[in-house]
Amino acid sequence: MLILLPPSETKARPTRGVPMELDRLSFPELTATREQVIAALIETSAGPDAMRVLDVPATLGAEVAGNVTLLTRPARPALEIYRGVLYDALDAPSLSAAGKRRAGRRLIISSAVYGAVRPGDRIAPYRTSIDAHLPGVGRLAARWKETLSQPLAQAAGSGLIVDARSGPY
Repeated sequence: MLILLPPSETKARPTRGVPMELDRLSFPELTATREQVIAALIETSAGPDAMRVLDVPATLGAEVAGNVTLLTRPARPALEIYRGVLYDALDAPSLSAAGKRRAGRRLIISSAVYGAVRPGDRIAPYRTSIDAHLPGVGRLAARWKETLSQPLAQAAGSGLIVDARSGPY
């Protein structure tokens, strides 16, 4: 069984630690697309119309400004980065060792920036909408839909897929 989870708009923002390494994330075939998305996100986030382009409320300007340091800011496992109702209910810290291993095999988290990550993948927090249209990349939802179909199908194999993602993902 493979369970596809949505990301969360609420994210932890670690202040210490080493940056992520894109080539160490699950689904290495997504690395080139991740690099393109991140480069476009950084460039857009530094621009005067970043909030509009990223489809983010004006109240989140500091989080968008943080996108500029995405490649150098501290990273943590995805299950430590994503917060909110779903992730609070999952309560990853309370999982047994066997539960954490199962989660690592069966959970995949969709992301507007990383495409798809496993719970233990070390990622940096970001702020953008899946509906954003990034220069040189296009609309993120469309870009990831075309890019993710094969890796997700391979990850699922002949097993059941439970897709808990929202429509744009």
